[in-house]
Amino acid sequence: MTRLGYPRFFAQGGDWGSTIVTLMADLAPRRTRAVHVNLLVAPRPADRGSAAPLDPADLALLDRGRRFRATGVAYQQLQATKPQSLAYGLHDSPAALAAWLVEKFHDWTDCDGHVENAVPRDRLLDNISLYWLTETANSASRLYFESLGEGRTLNPRTNGRRL
Repeated sequence: MTRLGYPRFFAQGGDWGSTIVTLMADLAPRRTRAVHVNLLVAPRPADRGSAAPLDPADLALLDRGRRFRATGVAYQQLQATKPQSLAYGLHDSPAALAAWLVEKFHDWTDCDGHVENAVPRDRLLDNISLYWLTETANSASRLYFESLGEGRTLNPRTNGRRL
């Protein structure tokens, strides 16, 4: 931000950007005036015994989160360990790239079973085209390996220790 001429700034991020703007605030607290994230990653409190009992709606959300962690994050494991295996297929086949991206939009949106309920077809095609025309499926896959792979860390202050 200094090279861009901003002595103080606000930052917003979602998905990986949430991690980035949080680290910006951590590394430059006097300069980062505020951050806004739309993907909040927060650990469970250490002492869960003192918390008030959860209502049925909260219990349902926790169950939904458990199911997602059990079945919905295989892509993270694949990209964190074997990104090239996926990248070759996505780079070589527009059909594979389209199927991969539409599946992600389907799984990550409140689409009631049909992705176009949440994301218009032209927006889906915009995203597919962006990856295809810029040939960035490989670098997008490698982000997980570079950040979450064995021995990697998201926080430079941890000196290589996992967060």
